[in-house]
Amino acid sequence: TQSTWEAVVSTQSTWEAVVSTQSTWEFKIWEEMITKPTCKAQFRRMLQVGLIVTIFDDLIFPTPEEEKEKFITTDEKTGKKVTIPHPVHAIRAWNASTKTYELIDPHLDGAPDSKEEADKYWAAMLQRFREGYGDEIDEMLGQS
Repeated sequence: TQSTWEAVVSTQSTWEAVVSTQSTWEFKIWEEMITKPTCKAQFRRMLQVGLIVTIFDDLIFPTPEEEKEKFITTDEKTGKKVTIPHPVHAIRAWNASTKTYELIDPHLDGAPDSKEEADKYWAAMLQRFREGYGDEIDEMLGQS
């Protein structure tokens, strides 16, 4: 299952700009990582994490220490650590004027908008992978 977490940020306008910038290219990065993985271990972990439709950035939104091992794998060819995208669940910023938290939309540009669209997109992607890799995909997903 996909692990999610919530980030709390300080100033809304700054973080809205950061999220807007990140969200314009992160879905393309995710697609590139899953369709052209550097190694089998990365591909397996990305399949297990599943479709990502919300922002991820391990520098801006670090993964909690107790979750890190789920989002790092080792490239079998190089021995280097590979970070697997870990999406945020929600982002909120403190509004000092209203003394309330306001949500910032973490949805990635280009990613499916609804759960139904996301399910169809992921099913189609898995089907393409099955056509290329056969039953190995279900083994990687733990479904065999």
